[in-house]
Amino acid sequence: MAWHDGLSEKQRRFVEAFAANGGNATRAAMAAGYAHPHVKGSQTLEKVSVREAIEALRLATTNPAIATREQRQVFWSRVIRGEETYFDPKLGREVPYPMKARLRASELLGKSQGDFVHRREVAGRGGGALRIVQVPPKEVAQRVEELREAIVGQ
Repeated sequence: MAWHDGLSEKQRRFVEAFAANGGNATRAAMAAGYAHPHVKGSQTLEKVSVREAIEALRLATTNPAIATREQRQVFWSRVIRGEETYFDPKLGREVPYPMKARLRASELLGKSQGDFVHRREVAGRGGGALRIVQVPPKEVAQRVEELREAIVGQ
């Protein structure tokens, strides 16, 4: 039995678009050709047959040889705790990964969970606060035109 059995053509297109766009129901409804995608997206997701088809398509297109995010996180956690081992030919036995590998696993686990946030500090002239000025659209257009003329005139 195929993942799309029992679905209408629009529902099949919705499921394919939903899977392709990362799970946005409104965009999937637009791609499927629904007249009111904001409404029909959520309504279509409420149908059991559609939810089952989404899961069936996910399972059909998931390669079991590729580790999931959770599987990677479990592996890294086991490496960090010294529960994962490898065969050391010099010692002739299984040993926990060395500290360098444990630290790297810790870093990868932290990155996968969003622990490290890159921040940038932006300051105004002389390191002071930024001055935010609202410029009317007409003035923006005039400034853009002046810049355009200055660039072309060179």
